[in-house]
Amino acid sequence: MLDLDALAARMLRDYDRHTPGTPFADGLSLSIDEAYRLQSRVAQGERVVGYKIE
Repeated sequence: MLDLDALAARMLRDYDRHTPGTPFADGLSLSIDEAYRLQSRVAQGERVVGYKIE
């Protein structure tokens, strides 16, 4: 099962290190529902505008 909280934390660390997208380079594939749920975790309570996870 996909741990969206852990994945969101990884994505935020990668973003801070200026290496975004490494989970996808590793072959991660998400359903549309998973992508939206992940996006809400990555946004950290901010208003989502233009941050896209595919």
